[in-house]
Amino acid sequence: MSEQSSRKDSDESGQRHSSNRQPSEGASQTSNEPTQPSESSRHSSSLLSQPPAAPAFRVPKSPLDRPQAKAPKVAIPRLPNKGDSAAGGGIKSGGRHRVMHACEPCRSRKTKCSGEKPACRHCQDFKVNCVYADGKRDRAKKAFGSLAEKFADFEAVLKDLSSRVCEEDAILIKTLLEKDVVSTYGDSQGAGDALREVDGVSEASGEESDASAGVGSTGAVDRIEEDFNRNEAARTTGFMGKNSEVTWLQKLRQETKFGSPTDRDSETEFRKKTGGFSAHDSSYHLDDFSISVPEAIDRFEIPPRETADLLFNAYLESVHPSFPIIGKITFSSQYRKFMEGTSANPGERWLAILNMIFAIGAKYAHLVQAGWRGDERDHLLYFSRARLLSMNGNTLFNHPDLQQVQVSGLIAFYLMATSQINRAWAIGGTAVRAAIALGLNMRNESARTPDTSKEIRYRVWWSLYGLEHLLGMMTGRPTGLSDEACTTPLPAPMDEDAFQSQQALSLLSTDMQRNARYPGRLYRSPNTSATTTSVPDRSRSSSKPSSASRSPSAPQHLDLEWARNVPPSTSLYFLHHILLTRISQSVLNKLYTPAAMQTSWSQIQMVISEHDRRIAKWHSNLPSIFDFKRKQRDQNYLHLRMCLGFLYYGTRIIVHRPCLCRLDRKIPHQSAKSQGFNRASAASCIEAAREMLQMLPDEPNAVGLNRIGPWSCILHHLMQATVVLLLELSLRSCHMPEEAEDIFDVTKKAVRWLYSLGEESYSARRAWALCNEMFREAAPKIGREVDNLPEQPPGPLDQPSYSNPRSATSEHSPAMGGPMLMPNILQSGENFTVMQSDLATMAAFAGYDEYISYSGGERSTSFFPTSTDMEFIYSEPPQPDGYPDHGGGV
Repeated sequence: MSEQSSRKDSDESGQRHSSNRQPSEGASQTSNEPTQPSESSRHSSSLLSQPPAAPAFRVPKSPLDRPQAKAPKVAIPRLPNKGDSAAGGGIKSGGRHRVMHACEPCRSRKTKCSGEKPACRHCQDFKVNCVYADGKRDRAKKAFGSLAEKFADFEAVLKDLSSRVCEEDAILIKTLLEKDVVSTYGDSQGAGDALREVDGVSEASGEESDASAGVGSTGAVDRIEEDFNRNEAARTTGFMGKNSEVTWLQKLRQETKFGSPTDRDSETEFRKKTGGFSAHDSSYHLDDFSISVPEAIDRFEIPPRETADLLFNAYLESVHPSFPIIGKITFSSQYRKFMEGTSANPGERWLAILNMIFAIGAKYAHLVQAGWRGDERDHLLYFSRARLLSMNGNTLFNHPDLQQVQVSGLIAFYLMATSQINRAWAIGGTAVRAAIALGLNMRNESARTPDTSKEIRYRVWWSLYGLEHLLGMMTGRPTGLSDEACTTPLPAPMDEDAFQSQQALSLLSTDMQRNARYPGRLYRSPNTSATTTSVPDRSRSSSKPSSASRSPSAPQHLDLEWARNVPPSTSLYFLHHILLTRISQSVLNKLYTPAAMQTSWSQIQMVISEHDRRIAKWHSNLPSIFDFKRKQRDQNYLHLRMCLGFLYYGTRIIVHRPCLCRLDRKIPHQSAKSQGFNRASAASCIEAAREMLQMLPDEPNAVGLNRIGPWSCILHHLMQATVVLLLELSLRSCHMPEEAEDIFDVTKKAVRWLYSLGEESYSARRAWALCNEMFREAAPKIGREVDNLPEQPPGPLDQPSYSNPRSATSEHSPAMGGPMLMPNILQSGENFTVMQSDLATMAAFAGYDEYISYSGGERSTSFFPTSTDMEFIYSEPPQPDGYPDHGGGV
């Protein structure tokens, strides 16, 4: 109101001045005429002399009465100030000098600054150093630039940490890094509009964020749809989880006959009409075969020396690198002394371990068709002896010891190798529990136990860890392991015969066990916080790792620098085998547990992406000698490369398996980004199956595969790849339509390999029968017909008689020789080749574990030899009721 009134007053005063100037102007122009006011002038002056009255209404004026338009106002420039040129930025306004930015001394003295640069007048008068600091805008620009640099540094650090923290923190970091920064929109609504890109679907509001994790191919893992106690057949197979290839095959058979459900209502109806397909009908394992012990068997009988050496060497070459559950040097020394007759009276558990080694070696010899192999039922005979020696009626009630852990682990491995999966899983669980009862899952800092002995025990634990995980993958059941409760150092990448070297002593040291070899340094297990870096020890200071080990910039823990300079060995292979096994265990815990059903599908996608990166990082750290993707002339480690390759591709299959289904039907309105991820993940699953089969030659050779591959679980890996390819064919190759022909050919190759393995394996015959049927039904869906494949099952038509193994009296095969009791004097060890070529004396290396027991005499109160030659302590001759022992472990 004040501005309007002042503007009105100025206009009225302007009109008065203009009316007063008009006569003078007229006089100047016509000085001869009289100066009389006009009529309009008189009217105007009368109006000015009277106060204005507000009219009742407005009367429009004639165009002739309208005043002439005024000329526009012209801005009058200000006169330049003397100090403007020097002050730079100062302006003259109303006679006062304004400075846009004062110098720092004037600001501190709170005096008016003249604004001259480089020094104002006040600073010149007081002889003070004049400094002009940055203004608010300049400071804001610099602060913004500094924040941008810090943001880039933080982002780089978070990316580096995402591979070292626990899964939950890694997902949180990934979500934060992928979050869009809103900088060009005034509100969140505008930013949300920018996210809508393809098909009008928002990337942030796609249905994958609301869809349950159960929409994937794994389905609902939090329930069972079958009564596994209804009959004997159901109990022999038992529950099979969603990550088992048996469940995949069961679902494939169901969907091939009845189709696949697309929503929850149809899924309920689908379960009602598919109740006829049980897990037992889709299982290729041999749990329905009995393994009863024959009545007439001598548990103390042993094979001849020549056969025993062959069986012992077969075990060490084919099993021990991946399953070092015994101390190779210690047990080999004890074995030689026992077979040479220089020692007697071993404990029953030691004999059980030896018989299990013979049983596994006999099974392997039969699969590779060794010329010295005996009867196909010899392995069951050795197993029966070990069972009588170690698992009698009182075993379940005895307190566990290290030898009992080893026996149980060997029995579980043997049952797995003979396709007795359900029994193997049960026995393996008892071995794991006994090992935990002995503290094998924890780091050992006992001052009485040497580092070499600790390492033997660490390998016992990691052997059980790998076996338990493998059985969990095969059965789809949760394992009895918890990475959070495990502080056992990772296996040292040095073989036992090199334990006395300087490099090995450094790797076996307590400092390395606490820091570099601590399992949490490399790949943290699920649900482990980033601050959980050690376990309680006797002292708080000794339990915490050094700051260097916790530093994100310490590459030795992430890049396995401590294991890079060691020479290639079976122990180095075992280290990388365990590292990959830990990743596989994390996959099972995050994708195939009921807890995963509580998350959304978008979170499942992040878990898949993270584990795929971890697998790729594991392969990048793999030594070149063990790289299964490279063509190498070296054949010394071919067996180890094949084992790592099958485990690698099997792990990638279970990582991407949840996406191998029609997710476009289950989540119809998902974002374009989610659709692309699902398709790429499904393609990765199929590609992993193809690459696994590409490791094999086109012409099947079962004997050769059992020699160079993981013979004890090779059928499991082949079934993983075959069922994945069959699933894609049954889906009409919707994920990789351009590769349909190649997928068909690779599946055909897989069926041929199953047929070849079925010549000597009854479980492989079952697997071939199931896959051959599904292959013939799936091929027409892509317009192909199956030809050039056998239609009759491989091998003999009769099944092996596991329930009636031969008795001891019938053991007279050429390879086995006659029956033989424990001798006092045996032939010399000319044919004995176990670790003798590079060792001066076997006894010198037998002292690695002073607590490993051989003898178990009844009157022997302890067995703790102190000399390095590991002299055996004997007791009185065995009593008729057996050979009691104290179970020290070997």
